[in-house]
Amino acid sequence: MKESAKHKYKPIALLIALLALAAFAKGVLTSSVPQSRIKRGKEAEDDRQIVMLAKTKEGEEEISFTVSGRKYSENELDRIREDFDKELEAAILGENKSFSEITSSVRLPDTLPDYPFEIEYDMIPDGVFSLRGEIEEGLAFPVSGELHAKITYDGYRSERVIPFTVVSSEEKLFTKDLLEAIKKADEESLEEDYFILPKEVDGREVSFQTKRKLSDFIPLLFIPIAGVIFFRGGEIDRMEKNKKRKMQFKEAYPELAMNISMLIQAGFTPRGSLERIGKKYLSQCARQDRRTNPLYDEVIVTLREMGSGVPEKSAYEKFANRCNLPEISRLCSLMIRNIKRGSENLGAEIRAEGQRAVTAKRELIRKKAETASTKLLFPMMLFLLVVMVMILYPAFQSFSSF
Repeated sequence: MKESAKHKYKPIALLIALLALAAFAKGVLTSSVPQSRIKRGKEAEDDRQIVMLAKTKEGEEEISFTVSGRKYSENELDRIREDFDKELEAAILGENKSFSEITSSVRLPDTLPDYPFEIEYDMIPDGVFSLRGEIEEGLAFPVSGELHAKITYDGYRSERVIPFTVVSSEEKLFTKDLLEAIKKADEESLEEDYFILPKEVDGREVSFQTKRKLSDFIPLLFIPIAGVIFFRGGEIDRMEKNKKRKMQFKEAYPELAMNISMLIQAGFTPRGSLERIGKKYLSQCARQDRRTNPLYDEVIVTLREMGSGVPEKSAYEKFANRCNLPEISRLCSLMIRNIKRGSENLGAEIRAEGQRAVTAKRELIRKKAETASTKLLFPMMLFLLVVMVMILYPAFQSFSSF
């Protein structure tokens, strides 16, 4: 038995097998070693359902029980409160520098990661911040107050009072001045072709650029498509050429089969009929009376092979393999059978094959016509859409003028 060929995936397969065996061994060892303790979940609500075997001298029994999550003691809660309070204040402040100078929205989280506490808030006075922590509109700055954070955990209760002062944001004032400057520049240039944006507001240099839209990134979606075309374009092109070549074979085959049938019935051998057809094809192409056709080109190749010493039977087999069409394979089989055993009805049989090919060609032409009509449907819909836009756009324009 031959050894399997080496390939780059063998190390990966071995690694997967070793990891699987290690995991299995760990599971077997874990289940076979007696356990005296089970690790709890980090939080009180992290209950775990455990299934184990309880073994005694009399036997063993499978039992299922629940292990509750770990509960913090009051001393532990007091110990972690200091760090919790610092992180809570930092989380509430968000982008603000301090509670004595709040200029933008705050955050009001219900919990903090890695801490067991739940948090609720009360505001004095009410109406300074929204439920999402945004500064309400219409306030008379500065506004001072107190934020009461109620901290709870499984019977533990505590409250942290955080004084705050909300002041006017310089950025908000600058935005207001910027809009006023833009409005003023617009009013001053109503009679000009272009509106010149302000270059300086409140002593700050300002530059403008168009905001990127999601649609600006749509062209990037075509990069993977371009990559597929770049790397697979040759293969796609070959597939299309092969498809076109087979279609040309199918279209030219009925004529070839009927010509071979008539020549055989006139007394020619299969090879003689192909030689006469090939000679006529080459002379017509030389005079430019007809276009070249891949099926007749393959006939010429077959004749040259036979002329160079290839047996007639082998030449027909190669001809059928190169064309790779059932119809041509049947034709070659008939001619090969004639070489082996002879056949008085070879001409009639090939003629019947030609008639079948003519019928198949008619069906092919009908399908191509149906496909062409389907392909025309999409351009017709586009033209219809353009016509509808041309008709409806003036109508909407006339309505908007009222």
